[in-house]
Amino acid sequence: MKTLSAIAAAVLMTISLSSFAAEKAPANRTSLDFSARKFVDAVTQGDTENLEEILDNSLVSRFARGTEIKSYGKRDVLKALKDAGKVEQNCSTDYEVLETGAAQSIVLLSMKYDTFTKMTRLTLNDTPEGWKISRIASWYK
Repeated sequence: MKTLSAIAAAVLMTISLSSFAAEKAPANRTSLDFSARKFVDAVTQGDTENLEEILDNSLVSRFARGTEIKSYGKRDVLKALKDAGKVEQNCSTDYEVLETGAAQSIVLLSMKYDTFTKMTRLTLNDTPEGWKISRIASWYK
C-alpha cells in the first residue's frame, strides 16, 4: 500500500510541476519580436492596447495609393488604428525579419486577402526603451 501511495504522490508531483513549467513567461516588451507582433495585432485585430509604446515619436508612415503617396505621423497612425476599433481583418498574415543589426531591423508584413495583398515594411530602431517602429511603408500588390 505504501508503494501505491508513493507512486500516486510522485505522479501528482510530476503533473503539478509540469503545469508550472508550461506557463508562458511574460513577453519581453523590449524585444524586436514583441514590437513586430504588437504592430501586427494592431493592424489585423484592432488590438491597440499599449501600441504607443512601440511607435517612435519621430514615426513616419507612408502609404502608396496608385501614384500618390500619403505621409502620416505617430499621432495620425494611433488615431486611425484606434478609430478602426476591434475589427479583425479577413486575411492571412505573415511577417518576417528581412534584416537585423545591432541598432536597426527591417520587418516585412504581408496581409493576403482574396484578391490582393497589402505589404508593409517596418523599420525598427533599438532604443533604450526597446525596439520602436520609426518608419512604416505600405503598398498593395
